[in-house]
Order: sequence, then structure tokens, then C-alpha cells
Amino acid sequence: MTSSSAQPEAAGGESPVPRARAASEAGTGGGEAADITARQAAITEAKTKARAKLVHWICLSVILAVLPTIGNSFIAFFQNKTPSLAEMAVRGDLYVVCMGLTGTAIGQAVLRKNHHRHYLVAFLTIFSVLLLILLVVLSAAKDAPGVDRELLGYTSLWFFGGTVLITGTITYLCELELPS
Repeated sequence: MTSSSAQPEAAGGESPVPRARAASEAGTGGGEAADITARQAAITEAKTKARAKLVHWICLSVILAVLPTIGNSFIAFFQNKTPSLAEMAVRGDLYVVCMGLTGTAIGQAVLRKNHHRHYLVAFLTIFSVLLLILLVVLSAAKDAPGVDRELLGYTSLWFFGGTVLITGTITYLCELELPS
């Protein structure tokens, strides 16, 4: 590793990715070794961009989606009520939040522009469709008579965690634009 690759913004504020690409296109810098270095730099850059998009997704989709649940807990706190976590989850409609996140991930998987890891994305998308169907049934059942609301609340928390994990994976894989 040279000193220029150890400091990404060293010479003139230029990142090592364009320099490595330019060296490989010009035929200088070691030929095949420069191609490998350029590819590794491009992969690292693609992963960094995908992680940044995943953080934006978490902040703008997931956190904003659970604000009603957080709002319900603040209202209960100021009214001197202490509902259980499960009751807050049922009142916050986490099943609806899960349906929105899952639907968005399915749409993103269908409309993605790259085909990297297409088998994993296809499997997760099919699993998400089945999850969406189950979420619709559970959401409709929450107001049925005789339903254990505490069990339904804890179930919604588990589904929310699983949904965030699955849809986050789909989002990351769809945003990951690796070089050919």
C-alpha cells in the first residue's frame, strides 16, 4: 500500500478511486494490479454509499414511522398512566408501519437498477410478500373480540424488528451498486 492510498484525500483533494481508474486505463501503475486496486477501491466506495443510504433510510423511514408509538407513550406518561410496552405497540399500529416498510422494500426490489445478488434479493422479496400478507391478517385481527391484546402487542414488536431487518437488508442490497 502506497502513501497516496493510505491518505484518500492527499494530492489535490482527489480520492484514490479516480486515480486508480485513470492509472489502469492509461496502462500505467502495474497493469493487472492497478485494475485490482481500482476494483477494490470502487467496491469500497459502493459499500460506503450503500451504508450511507441505509442510515438515511433508518432515520427517514423507520424512525419517522414509529413516531406515533413514541407519541402515545409520551401522552400516557403525561396522563400518569403506565401502559405496558405491548399495549403501546398495539396502539401505535406497528403492523401498519411494518406493512409500509415491507411494501416500500418490495417496490424497491422490483424497480432496482442493479442485479447484484439477485437471488438473495428475490428470496427476500418473496418472503416479504408473504410477510405482508401475514401482517394484513394480524392488523385486521387486532380489533377482533377475544384477542389477547398483550400477545398481539408483543407479536407486533417482534414483527417490527424482523421487518426492519429484512427490509433494511433489501434496501442495502438494492442500493449497493458494485462495478461490473
